[in-house]
Amino acid sequence: MTAPARPLRRRRSSGFTLLELMAAVVVVGLLATLAVPSYRSYVLRANRAVVRTLMVDLAAKLEVEALRRGGYPDTFDFYLIGADRGFGAEREFFITARGQVIGDVGDAGYDDSVYGIRLLAAEADALGQRRDYTLTARALHGQLSDRNCLTLSLQANGRRSATPGSVEECWGR
Repeated sequence: MTAPARPLRRRRSSGFTLLELMAAVVVVGLLATLAVPSYRSYVLRANRAVVRTLMVDLAAKLEVEALRRGGYPDTFDFYLIGADRGFGAEREFFITARGQVIGDVGDAGYDDSVYGIRLLAAEADALGQRRDYTLTARALHGQLSDRNCLTLSLQANGRRSATPGSVEECWGR
C-alpha cells in the first residue's frame, strides 16, 4: 500500500517582501522628518544656554576686576590671559558649543564657533576709571538659524536684552 499523496505546499520564504521594506523606509523617513527639526531646535537652545552662562560668568569676573582696579577693564585681558589663552588686548573672542575659547577669526576652531562675545566698556571718567560696560554675544555660523536670538546683551547694571526676539524667549529658557 502506498501512502496517499500529500498536496504540494509552497514553502514560505523567511525574508521581507519589497512592499514590507518600502513601508519600513516610509516610516523611518517620517520619523526622521519629525525628529531632525526638534533635535536642531534643541541644539540651538543648548548653544544659547552655553553663551548665557558664559556671559553671566564674565559679568561676575568683570565685577571682581572693577573691585580690584577701581573700574571695569576695557579688554578681556583679565579673562583670557589669566586663563593662559595666550592672547590679550582683545575686545572680542569666539566660543564653540563645547565652550572652547577662540581668540581670532584666523585661529583653528573658528569655523566651529557659535557666538562672538564682545566687551564694550564705557569711556573712562576723570579718574581714568570705566564705570559701565556691555557684553554682547552675536550668533555665528550654524547658530544663525536661531533667528529670534541673534544677539544677546548684558549690561553692568544687570539689564539683559535680545534682538530681534524678546528677553523672555532668549534669556528665560
